Parts: sequence; structure tokens; C-alpha cells
Amino acid sequence: MPQAEFDSIASARPDDLSRTMLPKNLVAVVIGLAFLPIILNGFGIRFSAVSAPAAVQEAPEPPLVAEGVVPPKVSPGAIIHVLLEWTGFMIALATVVFAVTHYFITHDVTTPTISTAFFFSGMIDAFQSLAGVHLLPFAVEDINNFLPFTWFVSRLVNVCFLIAGTLPFVWHRVRPAARRRERDLRFLILAGVLFAVMAYVIVYLCAWSNLPQSVYPNWRVVHRPWDLIPLFLYLFAGSVVFPRFYRAQPSLFSHALFVSVVPNIAAEVYAAFGSVALYDNNFNIASFERIIAYLVPFLGLLLDYRRAYDADVALQVTNEKLRVARDVQQGLLPQSSPEVAGYDIAGHYLPADMVGGDYYDYVRMADGRWGIVVADVSGHEIGASLLMAKTRAYLRALAQSDDNLQTLLGRLHDFLIEDTHDKWFVTMFFAALDPPTGTLEYAGAAQQAHILRCDGSVTVLKSTSTPLGVFADHPPRCAPCVDLRVGDVFVAVTDGLVEAKSPAGEQFGQDRMLSVLLEHRERSAADMMSALNQSFRSFCAGAPVIDDLTVVIVRRTG
Repeated sequence: MPQAEFDSIASARPDDLSRTMLPKNLVAVVIGLAFLPIILNGFGIRFSAVSAPAAVQEAPEPPLVAEGVVPPKVSPGAIIHVLLEWTGFMIALATVVFAVTHYFITHDVTTPTISTAFFFSGMIDAFQSLAGVHLLPFAVEDINNFLPFTWFVSRLVNVCFLIAGTLPFVWHRVRPAARRRERDLRFLILAGVLFAVMAYVIVYLCAWSNLPQSVYPNWRVVHRPWDLIPLFLYLFAGSVVFPRFYRAQPSLFSHALFVSVVPNIAAEVYAAFGSVALYDNNFNIASFERIIAYLVPFLGLLLDYRRAYDADVALQVTNEKLRVARDVQQGLLPQSSPEVAGYDIAGHYLPADMVGGDYYDYVRMADGRWGIVVADVSGHEIGASLLMAKTRAYLRALAQSDDNLQTLLGRLHDFLIEDTHDKWFVTMFFAALDPPTGTLEYAGAAQQAHILRCDGSVTVLKSTSTPLGVFADHPPRCAPCVDLRVGDVFVAVTDGLVEAKSPAGEQFGQDRMLSVLLEHRERSAADMMSALNQSFRSFCAGAPVIDDLTVVIVRRTG
């Protein structure tokens, strides 16, 4: 099997949601903060900043500005309101920054898409608070109606953007393909500028428009009925949309978005059912709850960002280890073909991943014969490459002391059974070539080879036994010897070549392989290998290689 594609630690499968949930203690704190103001109110602690009527002064204070210019009066409640609103805006801004950074690490488009909702509504909050203390170049005629109505607009924009931003991922349940990074960055910058302008225009229009009445102090239950609209939308999002979005795109950020519904609903409840005047107890509590609603996704994004960063670092470390393993493995392969009088030999190895389980070797045996080895270890992770190295070492050591092919492979089979414990196995084709006579003794452990005869016919050297290292009672067996005559070509390949597929799903196949080699059988072994590689690359047409492939060609020249 090919090496599994690296998946960010910051994500998890829908059936493994525990890794993508916020800590239970954090969720408990968020829920507790939603009810804490009511508890504190019960103990007599109030959060009202409504200005009391000014006491009658015997003498006016001296003017602070030039004569004829009256500075606007800013109440303590307005100052507290500005601090609360800008705290929320800064959290929303930080969320956008981390969302963009998180995207360029994980290419997860959900975070910047959803963070735009926080940024847009945060911009409205920031501008309306500045307008409330006369720091924008336009006047607000009725501040008592302007702030509650722009609060409603901000909350409505926030929840509508969140629902609109999450629904596509709920429907499709797949992450859209990432665009080029340069285009993404330009798009995000343009969207940020556009949202800032839109937020300013909304606040400007609200300041100059004749807004409908938004506060009804004398009503018994609901004092700010406009806020019932975002309240119901938050309830809908929290009960239907966000849970499905979390299951479709599980992450700490999406879970935090789901948890943030609690302070969002609390803020709307305090505003709609409790607030009767600017900066009163419930007005300020609602602003505080909105900060918590901004903060929870920010914390979830921070945790996701940390996890994605750790995953990126772990991936780099793993890649470095794999690079070292690949260098070691490549060093175990023959650096050149042996020079055997009367024979032209070439070998080629292409791993599917950074490290693989295939290998080929030329082994000098005790009786002077040359062992041509092509083997395939199951899998192509580091474990397979280690078993490949052990198999090579065993085989070379055994070949130095034993010239009986069946005995040699039988001992190798016993060693592998002891080492693999039914976790891996090795398929192998071993051909013992006697150069003076051209006699070829062979054993195929779940592999076969071919001899392309000089007259154009093909002799199939079939498998003679099951894979090595699997069945203790099925040792490898040798086949009767065959002759390799002048002009004949011996070819041994692993299944990675014949089973390779084109983009259309068609297999390369043995017939195509043999056809290419037969067409070029009069050429050198290296030229035959080059023609086979060229045909293979043309056939695959850029399709990924899913299995290691190894080819050895031995041509008897005379």
C-alpha cells in the first residue's frame, strides 16, 4: 500500500470527535460566564453606568476649549461602552489574523471564511462606539436609539454571515480545493478593506437615517424587540447549523464556534429582555457577553493553530527522517551493474514513496555464480525498508557460505518467519546465473520472470512457491534449470510496473511491458530499460505511482 497522505493533527475524522473538542473546563467556564451576571446581580452587584442627574453648581466650570466651541459631553457609560466594543473588535481582528495564518498552514478555507463574520460585525461595533462619543466626522442625532439599533444590525450581520459561511460546508461535507496562495492573499486583503468600508457605510447611514424606535422601556417582557430576530437566528444556528458543521468539518475552531452560541444567546437575552436604557446593567452585561462570544472562537482558533503548527513541525521532522532512511536505502542498492563477460546487465528502482520495500541486488555466490535478485517487501513504509535491508543482509551472508539455492532460500525463509511475526512478507525472484554456460537456476517466491528469446518467443519463469516469511510449512522450491542463449534477454520485474495505472484506470500490464522489450531486444540492456521507462511515463501521463517498481534486465551478448 502507498504511504498514507499526511493529515493535519488539527483535524480529525467525524467518528473521532473527542480530539476536536474544547477542554471541558473551558466549556464550563463559558457557560458559567453566561449566568454569572445574574448571580452577581442577586448579590446586589450591579453593572450600570447610567449617568446620574448632575448636581446644581453655584458657578460654571471654566471652558476647556476656545470660546464659542462647546465640547461634546462624554459620559462614563459611553467610555465604558467604547472600551467594551473595542475589546471585542480587537479580538475579532486577532481572529482574522490567526485564521489567515492557520489557512496558509493547513489550507483549511473554513477558518478565514467564518472569521470574516466576526471581522465585519466587529467593525460595525467599533464604528458605532466611536460615533457614540463623537469621534467620527458625522453627528448622531438620537444616540439613545442609534446604539441599540446598530447593536441589532451588528448581531444580525454576525449571525447571518456565520450561517451563510457554514452552510456550504454542511451541504458538501468536503473542503473546497485551495486556490493559489497569491490569489488567496489578495482576495483576503480586498475582502477586509471592503468589509471595513461597508461597516462604515452602515454606521453612517444609521446615524443620518430616521431609525425606527428600538427601545420600549414600558413594555413588560421585551424591551428591545428588534433583538429577537438575531436571538432566534442564534438559536437556529446553535441547534441545527453549527452542530452539523462541526460534524462535517471537525476542528477545535468549529467546536468553539458551536460553544460560542451560548454567550451570543445570553447577550441577546440580556439586551432584548433586560436593557431599557443606554449603559444600564443589562446593556453592559450584553456587551460583556458579546466579548466572550468573540473570545471563544479565538481561543479555539489558537488551539487549532498550535495543533496545526505542531503537525507541520512533526511533518518536517518525519520528512527529514524519511530522507535519511531513503539515503540509507538507496545506498543498499547496487551503485552499478556487475561486469560479467558475455552479459549486459541493467537495473532500475523507483519508489512510490520516500522509502520503499522493493529492492534488487547482484549477489556473488560461493560457487562463482551470480545471483540476480528482485524482491518486494509488503508495504513501503520505514518498517518495510528495514525488512528489505535485513533480507539483503541475510541473503548476502548466506550466499557466501552456501551454493545450494534451495537450501539458501530455505534458511532465509526461516529467518524471515522469525523476524516478521506474520506482519510482513517478502516476494522474491532469485535467478542463479552460471556465466560460462548460461545455465539459469531459479526460484520464484510469489513472483515470476521472463526470458525473451532471440527468435521473438517468450519463456515464462513461473512462481514456484508462496512468499517468504509467511508459511513455515511451505519452504521455497527451485525450478528446473533453463538456458540463457546468446541474444536472449532475462527480465524480472515487481508488480509495481505491470499494475501501474493510467489516468483512465487502465493497467500497464505484462503484455505492454513485453511488447516494448521485444521491440528493443537487439539494443543494450540500458537502452531497453530507457525505452521501458519512457513507455511507462508516457502511459501514466503524470498519474501518481502507487507502488514501488523494480526492473532487472540481463542480456546475453556472446
